[in-house]
Amino acid sequence: MFNGKKVLLVDDELEYQLEVSSYLVGRGFFVYPKKNKKEFLESLDNDSPDIALIDKQIGFEDGFDLIHEVRQHKELKNIPIIVVTGSADFENKIEAIKLGADDLVHKPVSLPDLELKIISCLRRAGSYHVSEQLLSFEDIVINLRTHKVSISGSEVDLTNTEYKIFFELVAKKGEILNREQIAHRFLSLNNSSVRTLDVHINSLRKKLGNHAERIKTIRGRGYMFKAP
Repeated sequence: MFNGKKVLLVDDELEYQLEVSSYLVGRGFFVYPKKNKKEFLESLDNDSPDIALIDKQIGFEDGFDLIHEVRQHKELKNIPIIVVTGSADFENKIEAIKLGADDLVHKPVSLPDLELKIISCLRRAGSYHVSEQLLSFEDIVINLRTHKVSISGSEVDLTNTEYKIFFELVAKKGEILNREQIAHRFLSLNNSSVRTLDVHINSLRKKLGNHAERIKTIRGRGYMFKAP
């Protein structure tokens, strides 16, 4: 039900980022991992996340400051926020809730439990509506609930990885997506080379027929879904 939802994750521990991102992507979410406040705020404006996971301590920055930033955001002020902390101090939870967080979890995080908290927060926020289940572009329709793609009414047989890559390209049409970042986010940790990504892109192009040329290769940078 919540497949396709976008999770904004801010944490300066790369290993934790990879662990959480890999798990949630495998469960059908799209994850935007960021390592500091600046990247987090840029992602708020550019990626329109459905929920935010914020570490209490991001290097020398206080993650609680980001709660305020989200709640002051014109368009995303109502998205759910889950704070992750290494401290079991109950006062932290009280402070986080008072500032506007929806929940707080402690490290080490149980990934299945974290997923349940994400789903619970999204459900309480009422962020999943029928009108949001479809993403369309000309005669291309992406069903966010079923992960099905159709062109002119005919279903396109995409693998799970191809679907995730294609969704990201269409959702950010007109933007150049870095090859290494796409490979890191959507390919398995054991097979995340840019050459493997190129294979998926070529397969996508073959399956898109007349729309194949819309996936542009930007030499030295990455790929872009070209809008008219």
